Amino acid sequence: ELWRGKYREWSLDESRDESDVYDSPALRKLFGKFINAVGCAVAGLHDDAKLVSMLVQLGGRHRSYGVHMSHFQALGKAFSLTLADILGLDFTQEVEAAWTMAYNFMSSIMMEGLRGAAEDKGATQEAPQDGEKPS
Repeated sequence: ELWRGKYREWSLDESRDESDVYDSPALRKLFGKFINAVGCAVAGLHDDAKLVSMLVQLGGRHRSYGVHMSHFQALGKAFSLTLADILGLDFTQEVEAAWTMAYNFMSSIMMEGLRGAAEDKGATQEAPQDGEKPS
């Protein structure tokens, strides 16, 4: 799939077996990009017009990576589980609710960007759905 190819581009060593997600330099690099995007969004909350524009563009770029709408839900779950693991007892219900709200805000705007990119490419409004290849 296209996203696997994009994922491989981030790998530090093309000969390395990336099947172990717990020991994957490429996945660590990708997660670092995700954390950076979350940090930029949180830091940009004071300028909502600029933030929304940035997230729409970011979502639109993800069409070319082969991202599907369901990937946003899976990433949200992974983000929550990762925060719970890292924060331990500090991952209270309030902390979880705040990060869930922030992620849902970001992902909903990015999904609009993804839909817009699909429409610009002449795809259906709901594209790209699971199983559909980006155009």
